[in-house]
Amino acid sequence: MSGFEVAGVVLGAIPLIISGLEHWHEVAKVWGYYSRIRKEHKKCLYDVRLYQILYMRNLEELLLPIVDSPDHVTFLVNDPGSEHWKSKTLEARLKDRLQGSYPIYMEIINNMKEAIEELQKVLSVDNITIQAKLHPSENGRPQKQTSFLTSTRTKCDYELFRFKFSLTEPKRGKIVGDLKECNERPEKLLKRSCLA
Repeated sequence: MSGFEVAGVVLGAIPLIISGLEHWHEVAKVWGYYSRIRKEHKKCLYDVRLYQILYMRNLEELLLPIVDSPDHVTFLVNDPGSEHWKSKTLEARLKDRLQGSYPIYMEIINNMKEAIEELQKVLSVDNITIQAKLHPSENGRPQKQTSFLTSTRTKCDYELFRFKFSLTEPKRGKIVGDLKECNERPEKLLKRSCLA
């Protein structure tokens, strides 16, 4: 992956983290674990939502002057998996807008991508067993497993995740701090590029 498409990848990954946190909340409440991690969970979810909004606004501000219409910006922001993020024309316009700041901007976006990937690992967003457990069935109860061994293994994975969530608050806090920093830096670059 190269160029500006990384910005779309970051944009598409954040909702997965939010979804994972929301599903974890639902299941944790049903199982009676939510009260143990409520404060940390709420803060993490709030922070990720906040930085998603800030990131989207940064992208919109960056893209508005270089695309053909505001509708195109809306399309890009609403479809982070679109092939349009790979557009060489869009990337050339971005380079022209940011001038010498372009390499720094791309480094910031890559740092944000790394922070998002790290947060996904910490929150077990990619763990299939945990995610299956976090998606409750229609009646709001966790889905039943087919065998005792599978059930025991899944319960152990889930308990490990709950324990890990409680103990990884400092690491999550650092990652969220990285997201904050990654959102503040493009704002400064854009202001300086517009003045230049």
